[in-house]
Amino acid sequence: MLSKRVFSLFLGIFVFQVLAFAKVSTPESLLGKWQALGYYYQGTLIKPEDPRLILTFEFFADGANLLYWKNKDESSFCERKGKWLVQDGNLVDEVVWVNPENGMDCGADPDMQVGKINISSFWVENGQLFVEIPLADEYLIYVWNPVLREQDSESK
Repeated sequence: MLSKRVFSLFLGIFVFQVLAFAKVSTPESLLGKWQALGYYYQGTLIKPEDPRLILTFEFFADGANLLYWKNKDESSFCERKGKWLVQDGNLVDEVVWVNPENGMDCGADPDMQVGKINISSFWVENGQLFVEIPLADEYLIYVWNPVLREQDSESK
């Protein structure tokens, strides 16, 4: 018979392996900091045109989030806070604050306007976050990698 400790270790490894490779759409799966890898458009992964772009999205357990982007070696940035929840399997995200020190071109982006609400399907699969954004009659699917340590992201 397995000891409780060995059984707990086995169960923990099994759960980790299932979650690492399963397609998950729970609020808990969003928690943490994510860095954009690119997006899929018509089945093709499009990486950022400027490799200096740093785009991060962080989700907190209290329902707050932070979206931030900038180019390396530039002082201008875009930052906003939101509140989020998962409803009917979708991510519902409302912009509640925009940094007054944002770069001048940030205001043109709908994600940088207070009151803007986005409803998007999402899932975590193979350790990556996928967020589906409607675009006219098609979709963009943004792909985000987890930021495991603060030094992995140069967002601030």
